[in-house]
Amino acid sequence: MTLMDKSAFLAIAERGFKTATVAVPEWSMATEEPITVKVRELSADEFKKVGQEMGGREGQEAVNRAMDYVYDVVVWCTLGDDDEQVFSEGDQAELKKAAKTSTFYQGLARIANEVFSLSGLGEEEEESPN
Repeated sequence: MTLMDKSAFLAIAERGFKTATVAVPEWSMATEEPITVKVRELSADEFKKVGQEMGGREGQEAVNRAMDYVYDVVVWCTLGDDDEQVFSEGDQAELKKAAKTSTFYQGLARIANEVFSLSGLGEEEEESPN
């Protein structure tokens, strides 16, 4: 077994973010066409921010902040065809204002959940005993 050296560690960082394409069936109902969104995992700074801001919150305060994080995560991690960020910092308020229906919010939550999953923060699947 060969141990990794410094250049091998840094080569991993150069591979970039993990990405995924998310189907958003909640939104497809309105267009009658499949809607998909490309997302990336959280950056190290975004991961840290989520952890710091959620730590120590309980009850309704934690629920409200978690719901607001949906907007943050969608803004940070939604990618266009060119793999560039679709939204700019500050677009959270516009998304929040647009989320008048639960269908729109559910689509945003689906996108955020995929980002969390890519980032290792999703719900763990239970292993089936063999």
